[in-house]
Amino acid sequence: MKRILTLIAIAMPLVGLAQWPTHHGNNARTGKTNISIAANPSIVWSVDLQGPVTSSPVVAADGTIYVGATWREERRPRSFVTAINPNGTIKWQYETKWVDYQTHASPALGPDGTIYVGDASGAFHAINPDGTQKWKLQGTEPIRACPLVSPDGAIYIQMDNQLRALRPDGTEKWRYDVNINWFGAPTLDPNNGAIYTNTDQGLVALNPDGTKKWTSWVGSGGTVAVHPNGTIILLGYFMAVIDPATGETTTYLNGGNSYEPDVTPSIDSAGNIYVIKSWSLVKYTPALTKIWERQFIEGNMLGTSHGSALIDGQDRIVQGMGFGKRWAIGIEKAIRIYNTAGTLLKVINLPEIPGYSSPAIGPDGTLYIGCVDGRVYAIR
Repeated sequence: MKRILTLIAIAMPLVGLAQWPTHHGNNARTGKTNISIAANPSIVWSVDLQGPVTSSPVVAADGTIYVGATWREERRPRSFVTAINPNGTIKWQYETKWVDYQTHASPALGPDGTIYVGDASGAFHAINPDGTQKWKLQGTEPIRACPLVSPDGAIYIQMDNQLRALRPDGTEKWRYDVNINWFGAPTLDPNNGAIYTNTDQGLVALNPDGTKKWTSWVGSGGTVAVHPNGTIILLGYFMAVIDPATGETTTYLNGGNSYEPDVTPSIDSAGNIYVIKSWSLVKYTPALTKIWERQFIEGNMLGTSHGSALIDGQDRIVQGMGFGKRWAIGIEKAIRIYNTAGTLLKVINLPEIPGYSSPAIGPDGTLYIGCVDGRVYAIR
């Protein structure tokens, strides 16, 4: 265990040092960065993408912000992946096929700067940093999942009810039947190289060559996070701690319908775990003992959140609010920032709700989040 902890201590701070390149910030999906936000942040700019932004931004080392396929609400609707400069101007837009369905799958960035993203038409795109197409794979079902890009450049994406492993040139290494089309992302274990993904039979651990290590029969959930102590944190309509060697469940909490299966757990520098339970933020120990719960309440109004929380370099917890409806109550049209004691430090009001768009952070500490009013907001 000492060796595992040493590896984690070396690997985890390096991820996100200069960028937020993937869903939940890093391939272990912890939501943690060592970059700190401003003490009293406010909106500094917004850019209009002309249609609800439901994916979460990712940020490259040079500060460029990328947003997944987003509708442009015109007489003839269109869909674009967008690159935004750090000053809020649009760098380029890459058009994807429009269909009458919207996915909130986020992009992921490769080691060479390639942008990988799926769209609602079932296409998986590799886009060069200048906005030109590198290659494209066309599937049949909407791609709901976010990609995983390993340090060696291998790409993992769930499409057409399979997890596919691809080389940087788009050729296939292997595929594994998962038999579901889910929201979330595969997770890479930095200790053993395993890839964790959901299937119709539960969580599965795969070796880098595509062979199965184990299946956890506790059930399917959302994107898992790899804890600094080496365990796996699974959130579905329950919470579970899973042994990475065997797939056995060591701790289990039945949350009924209160947990959000499309939310990814977040882990602070002390190893405490934060999850969204629709109407509240909950802090747990690594063994899932509840420390506190803070309801999203304002006056006599109870708000909700369906996004995943970002944890900055000072362990401040940043989350977007809202369920995805334009008529949501005022409390949901905001970003909320808490400290580890559960004290609400700051509310940043927005014209509309972030919904499923979770916050990302840039190299200079600027927060970015999408909104259903069609804008991406920069906050610092």
